[in-house]
Amino acid sequence: MTADAGFAQPDTFAPRSVLLANGSRARVRASTADDRAALLDLHRGASDASIYLRFFSVNRSAGEAFVQRVCTPSSTRWSLVAEQGGQVLGIATAEVDAPGSAEVALLVDEELHGQGVGTVLLEHLAAWSWRRGVATFVAEVLTANTPMMRVFRDAGFEVTQHRDHEVLSLTLDIRPSTASVAAADSRERTAERRSLTPLLEPTSVCVVGVSRHRGGIGREVLENILGGGYTGTVSAVGRPGLDVPGARCVSSLHEVPPHLDLAVIALPVEQLEEAIRSLGARGTRACVILTSGLGETSAQGRRHEQRLARLAGDFGMRLVGPNCFGVLSNLRSTRLNATFGRGGADPGALAVGSQSGGVGVAVLDASRARGTGIACFVSLGNKLDVSGNDLLAAWADDPAVRAAALYLESFHDPRKFARVAAVFARQKPLLVAFGGTSSAGLRAGASHTAASATPTRALQALFRTSGVVAVDGVEDLVDTAALLTEQPLPRGARLGILGNAGGLGILAADAAQRVGLQLPELSPQTRQALSTAAPGAASTTNPVDLGAAAGPESYRSALDALVSSGDVDAVLVLTAATAVTALEKVREVVAAGADGVDVPVLSVAIGGGRSDSAGTVTGFRSAEAAIHALARACIYAEWRRQTTGAGSDDQGLVVTDVDGVAASPPSGNVATDAGWLAAADAAELLGEVGARVPTMTTVHSVEEAEGAAEGIGFPVVVKAAAGEIVHKSDARLVRTGLHDTRDVGAAAGDLLSALGTGSPLLVQEQVAGPELAIGLTRDERFGPLVMVASGGVNLDLWQDQVFLMPPLRRSEIRDALRSLRTWPLLDGFRGGEPVDVEAVVDLVEAAGRLGDEHPELVELDLNPVVCTPSGPVCVDVKVRAPRVGTTRRTRRPPERDL
Repeated sequence: MTADAGFAQPDTFAPRSVLLANGSRARVRASTADDRAALLDLHRGASDASIYLRFFSVNRSAGEAFVQRVCTPSSTRWSLVAEQGGQVLGIATAEVDAPGSAEVALLVDEELHGQGVGTVLLEHLAAWSWRRGVATFVAEVLTANTPMMRVFRDAGFEVTQHRDHEVLSLTLDIRPSTASVAAADSRERTAERRSLTPLLEPTSVCVVGVSRHRGGIGREVLENILGGGYTGTVSAVGRPGLDVPGARCVSSLHEVPPHLDLAVIALPVEQLEEAIRSLGARGTRACVILTSGLGETSAQGRRHEQRLARLAGDFGMRLVGPNCFGVLSNLRSTRLNATFGRGGADPGALAVGSQSGGVGVAVLDASRARGTGIACFVSLGNKLDVSGNDLLAAWADDPAVRAAALYLESFHDPRKFARVAAVFARQKPLLVAFGGTSSAGLRAGASHTAASATPTRALQALFRTSGVVAVDGVEDLVDTAALLTEQPLPRGARLGILGNAGGLGILAADAAQRVGLQLPELSPQTRQALSTAAPGAASTTNPVDLGAAAGPESYRSALDALVSSGDVDAVLVLTAATAVTALEKVREVVAAGADGVDVPVLSVAIGGGRSDSAGTVTGFRSAEAAIHALARACIYAEWRRQTTGAGSDDQGLVVTDVDGVAASPPSGNVATDAGWLAAADAAELLGEVGARVPTMTTVHSVEEAEGAAEGIGFPVVVKAAAGEIVHKSDARLVRTGLHDTRDVGAAAGDLLSALGTGSPLLVQEQVAGPELAIGLTRDERFGPLVMVASGGVNLDLWQDQVFLMPPLRRSEIRDALRSLRTWPLLDGFRGGEPVDVEAVVDLVEAAGRLGDEHPELVELDLNPVVCTPSGPVCVDVKVRAPRVGTTRRTRRPPERDL
């Protein structure tokens, strides 16, 4: 992809903000000749031992010569430096020694050994070098240099070595791999958790901008901290005379305690830079900026934000906000409520991040109303520094967090979010509510695939690939989170319904089936057990109706029979209030019956009683709310089964659509001005991935068409061949069912009259079978998206499609196919012969690979794809690739800026 599309060229390196092992921020950038003095100081500050390990002798002049070489421009040598607050922390250099190979060398500040500087530099240098055509690093290392060996191992690269006395000759395969990306992810999670500990578990907090009287934002934050049971030290900055019991009050930022964990700032915009500068100089580790009126209001505000970010970065300080609601944490014994809300939250297992302060208020309020606790809450605001990705990395390995929920209105990098979310979701549930997907954001597209890939569908593809539990609003979020944090994951989608009112059970069963849950028939053994447990039951089928007079003992016995039967994967208990129903006692016995079982138990009390959770049972306000939450839990549980453990077909989400070098179509493919490839060239591209196309010939006259048809064999299809004619059927430029040369001649004559004499036509064998549409489009922010849909005109008629985000799992492709209305035809409807589904999966998988490996490929539209028992046939192929450059084809590296 070209530079104007937002990607760096191979010989440039965009500066990156990175996290070191101690949690502090640093900056990685390309070295320049201006670094000469700093690099000389770096080498002069190295110990004799470090110089010996680096240059194999205690030779200070070798270091000076190295700096001179690094500061001399060269096309075969490039270097990166890490810096913090203007100080160079380390340098990593690659120098080409053979085609595809470069010698690597590193040196890190003596005081920062063990802080991950070398590992971060090596990761970024490897990614940059890979873009410049280098696949292998080589290095000679003394056997005594164990720190350097550790850096190489920690990067996740495959290392081979050869020993010659005390020297190891190492070769590192720096090509992107699941192992190297996993190593970088693991390093970042550890660093992120350390980096955000001062924010999420501070031992000292200072509120800056506190008024002497109640009502101001800063003062209300301070009151919430003091009244919420916070156990750390509290200070406040305000006007002279400020006196708040429980807080150390000062009137100047120069008087705040040194080495604060957290500062919460409620100051006017014009005072923010000085506040950040003063707090940074005092060693403050994290800041929450509540102030609004910056980047959300104007370009000038965005520039102001960037100055704040750079200033905080110079001090290694983390920033939350601006324009945010604050932070609340119940992690371990923190008990911090640094928000200006009207109430806090009890401890719980759900961690929440919200881009909107108002949504955050609603989530906290709904959690209190439900009786569900919160582990921590972070209002992200304008996401100047700390983002949802950062929070997920910090929470992923935290045992106090059993699930996370995010409200987002934007992604800085959706592809990175997909990978971070998938890593998180393989361990614990991640719920996301996303705002801002209205019709105003829809993008017009030329092909069926592009026109169908709306922002909402792109989000659905991202969430489906990464295991995100998508929710529709605050109540839905809180309900689903309660189920996922309080209950075991369901083993499947079979629901058993138990209650005392038949009509309510029937309505619940209907609602369950609408969202994809199954209401299985209960086995004779289970029905007999239910009859024995509840002799007065009106029905022992599913839903089970115990009768209006059912008492607590009947509920308990029936619940025992259901959960132990093996017939169901979850149980919903419905209790309608009557004059003879002891609601509270039923609630107690159901909770006792659910204790220790391995299936989720949900309850709804209708007409009275409590709807909150009762220990081992998760309560809901309605059957519909319970069923929607359970359906989401089932989808997530199935994703977990497909991506973890034995039989997983997960590919590790090695994201390749970031910071890469553009590949190009195969040599010889020529695009039109609009970028549409000619039919023969498009077919050639598909042939590279093993896709089958019908036998076809390009012709330019009636006589050529008749001869081609006789050579192919009847029946045939004749249609326009120009790549830029996207919707041929709509333009009436396709003729099918041609059984002899007379039909072919007439069809070709009609088309040439419409298109012009000499226009290219395709004569193609006609293939019969169920039709699908398979396509690929490239969203500017989400990257490649693959569409699986009902084919032909049914795509437009039914709007029956699913979008997936590469890299694709075969299991998710199968699930997508089964979700289509066309699926019964593929599976042998009414005695028909089933098609080769695995071959269809192969084709969809190939479309995803094309999207990953050909970043210049903008649209691929295979419609229809005729499915047969011997495999799919791509009858009509459209490919758009307007940015055609060289013929070099490479796979791009995964993102290293984690």
